[in-house]
Amino acid sequence: MSRYLEYANYDSKTVLITRPSVLGFMRRYLLCLTPFIVLVIYKFVNTYIDSLLTPLKALGLDFLLTTFNLTIFLLILLALAWVLRSTEVEGSVGLSLLISLIFVLAKVRFGNFKALTDAFNVYLESIPTAIPIAVTIMLIRTEIYRKTINYKLTDLGVEISGGIWRRQEQSIPYNQIGRVVLEQSLFGRLLNYGTIVLVSSAEWGSEYYTRAVGAGGSGKITAGVGYARTLKEVSRDPLKCLYGVKNPKKIKEIIERMMTAQFRAEIDQVEYLKRIYEEISRK
Repeated sequence: MSRYLEYANYDSKTVLITRPSVLGFMRRYLLCLTPFIVLVIYKFVNTYIDSLLTPLKALGLDFLLTTFNLTIFLLILLALAWVLRSTEVEGSVGLSLLISLIFVLAKVRFGNFKALTDAFNVYLESIPTAIPIAVTIMLIRTEIYRKTINYKLTDLGVEISGGIWRRQEQSIPYNQIGRVVLEQSLFGRLLNYGTIVLVSSAEWGSEYYTRAVGAGGSGKITAGVGYARTLKEVSRDPLKCLYGVKNPKKIKEIIERMMTAQFRAEIDQVEYLKRIYEEISRK
């Protein structure tokens, strides 16, 4: 049988199997709470805003007050979802708005609205109920997602698999890993968890972000100025790194030892061939 087939039929040996820890996923759990935190702050600030807009109530402009409150709240939620750009934030914000809309549609179907302001009022009143439901759903989804992720270290490379709706399975051979980056926050060092990023020469484990700024003029004479910069950053996607694992220093040491094992094997092979050559030369 061909040696290539023999190598192809080789079954890798498992060295270690792990997954993201609960503490390592704590940041993502907290991101799920973003709408709830915004709601608490909004309720606190809204008392002061209402006192400033009391003259509108005296003039019978409750519609403007309700529209203003709803607009401010929605803008804050959408701005945070855009700035943080996290699946957990986008999911909890989107679900909160969707559930509130469902409450309004149910009221429209079975209730009696006299004006559009009634719908806005119902939407605002339903948000405190919708947000805990949305946050709970996203917390459950995040925990299920964490449990689907598996990191397996073998004698050939690192295997990463996971996903809920769309499952991914990736293999990174040790000879393709250029750098092993360990990231630990203060709490991570105290509680012994962290993220290990594998960066290859082919830039596996990296992400590109483009940031652009532009300006233009109006009138008879127009001018435009633009600036764009593309940044390469290390990816912290749980399916592109060993995210929030326990005992990260031990895992990093295992990976580095496996990376150098192939070089040690090559050195041993060279020494073996050298001894054979010396024996043949003596004859």
